[in-house]
Amino acid sequence: MNPWQFVVTTILSAGALAAAVITISSSETNRTLEAEIQQEAQKIRGVQQLRGSSDKLLREMIQVSVKNEQMRALLARHGINVNIQPPAAEQPAP
Repeated sequence: MNPWQFVVTTILSAGALAAAVITISSSETNRTLEAEIQQEAQKIRGVQQLRGSSDKLLREMIQVSVKNEQMRALLARHGINVNIQPPAAEQPAP
């Protein structure tokens, strides 16, 4: 092997080794990021489940507030105003 062939082969080998190291490093970084994304997705799913429960709880509180002034005041303190409409008078059919 000529000296210049040795130099070219050595440079190409070093480049291939550097590419392999970069690929392995990128792979590890991607795995770490993927794990973080999955954790965040799990948190989001948990929040969505809680939102459904909190919506149901709020509807129940509003229903209770129709007959309970203290519940109505509690909701009002938190910015939820319950307006109670008297039932519409039934009009006799002609």
